[in-house]
Amino acid sequence: MGSNHNHPAPAAQIPTSFGHELRACLRCRLVKTYDQFRESGCENCPFFKMEEDHEHVVDCTTPNFNGIISVMDPARSWAARWLRIGIFSLFALFILNSIWEGVACALYCCA
Repeated sequence: MGSNHNHPAPAAQIPTSFGHELRACLRCRLVKTYDQFRESGCENCPFFKMEEDHEHVVDCTTPNFNGIISVMDPARSWAARWLRIGIFSLFALFILNSIWEGVACALYCCA
């Protein structure tokens, strides 16, 4: 009764496959396939403009991550609140790469 079903949480694309082509955004940890990032970018980080410059997909995402969390109801999930995830989708629990230096500069310029 406490949840508000009239306003569903925003959603990002769900990966179309779960093979080795999965990548995670270096900033927000959103998990999608390489092709999905190339076609529609990162819903949480539109300033990366991955759909406009496909080199940004390689620069701003990584295949090197551990664990995946599926967020079904961000408002009711303690794990989503703890990880600061506010949308329905899949996220990496831990990124093994650090953000490339140029991307880090872009974060400060565009955010």
